[in-house]
Amino acid sequence: MNCRNSRGRSFVVAIGLTCFLALVLGPAARAQDPPIYKVDPSWPKPLPNKWLMQGVPVIVTDKDDHVWVISRPRDINPDESGAATMPPRTDCCIAAPAVLEFDTDGNLLKGWGKPDYVPGWPAEGIARPGAGAEHAIVVDRQGNVWIDGNARGDGIQKFTSDGKFLWDFGHRGPKTPGPQISRRPGAAWPLSLPPSRNSVLTSRPTPLN
Repeated sequence: MNCRNSRGRSFVVAIGLTCFLALVLGPAARAQDPPIYKVDPSWPKPLPNKWLMQGVPVIVTDKDDHVWVISRPRDINPDESGAATMPPRTDCCIAAPAVLEFDTDGNLLKGWGKPDYVPGWPAEGIARPGAGAEHAIVVDRQGNVWIDGNARGDGIQKFTSDGKFLWDFGHRGPKTPGPQISRRPGAAWPLSLPPSRNSVLTSRPTPLN
């Protein structure tokens, strides 16, 4: 009889301790409320030199929390680029460079790159490539910038953060006529740069039939 009472008391104590721990530790153990994101209309700050950002397929951050944007200068329309003509037709605007670096406050730190900036630049020699233009950007831990294009025959190129050309991946597919589609044979896209290895991971798209 005493054994049964002892087991009963132990069970009641265990239940009480469990309830106490749940009340004390429960709020801390629950997941935090999800963050709430709000659009900051003042980011980024206005660009200098009458620059106007164009189509932006990819935005990344580097180890310093700087924001890198790849823009498509050839997306600009004639009625937007009056300041780029000689003489200027209007006071605004000029297509911004293809590679833009911002700090966390939205201040422009660097801007470089444009069509035919170096041999093999994305969509080389194509005036209006649309989605077949500059495609992706990755910044490694040394601050080097890797970009690629989305046109047939494009590859991967590596630059310093200031825009000095360093290296071309090569392995380009043929530049064939027709629409500049993204799934082009022989192309390679940069996906990631593992920090523990001196390598770049790429994908090889499947050609469309």
